[in-house]
Amino acid sequence: MIRFTVLKALREKVYLLFLLITLVVIAAAGSVSFYQTGVQIKFVKDVALLTVSLFGFLLTLFVCAELLPQELETGGLQFLVSRPLSRPELVVAKYLAFLTLLVLNVGPLILEVLSLIALYSGKPDWNAFRGCLLILFELSVFGVMVLFLSTFLTRVITLFGALFLYAASNLSQWFTDTFIASSPMPLQVAVRIVMAVLPDLSHFDSRYVVVHQYDIPPLFVLLLALHAALYVTAFLAASSWILEAREL
Repeated sequence: MIRFTVLKALREKVYLLFLLITLVVIAAAGSVSFYQTGVQIKFVKDVALLTVSLFGFLLTLFVCAELLPQELETGGLQFLVSRPLSRPELVVAKYLAFLTLLVLNVGPLILEVLSLIALYSGKPDWNAFRGCLLILFELSVFGVMVLFLSTFLTRVITLFGALFLYAASNLSQWFTDTFIASSPMPLQVAVRIVMAVLPDLSHFDSRYVVVHQYDIPPLFVLLLALHAALYVTAFLAASSWILEAREL
């Protein structure tokens, strides 16, 4: 199941095109030579990490929004669950397929980024490596959120819902303190409950820290990895429960 899903997605040429464009953009950032060395390294880090995040976001959004709706629309889901494969196993398999695609596509970008930084600074930057790991953690959480939405929404609504969740998860403080400040009390309570359940993806944003060479402690990375794993497990369980209750 995982291998079939990965190969099916890899046949989509648009993902390869996105990857090639992103590789070129990162390489172009490294070719800018009119800055002083220290400033150039910061520029490379800033552009490269932003590009990796943007590419990973688009890949996650479109891949995870397709995994289950496509099977539902083509009738493939009925065939799959008729075999000795439970619906929770199907959800986990689809998510693992997404993680495989994420590593296959974002991995080369991270290697290019770290290679460029090492080339211009003259030494490996382990802080940048940890920052790249945090990007992967963020995308893994965002991906399971999109997969969760796709269990009960159509493909188009899933895309719009995922964009809203991504914005809300990155701007949770603004949503709770500013956006609903003048709203009726029932709406405020409902939004605060939703925001309490959603992960705060801003914790994974390490671009500013990496660019300005602040340290990212390994313990902090480990704690965020556990944080991401907890949310992934919870959303996978919720997705499995909804799919179990859904009529196919």
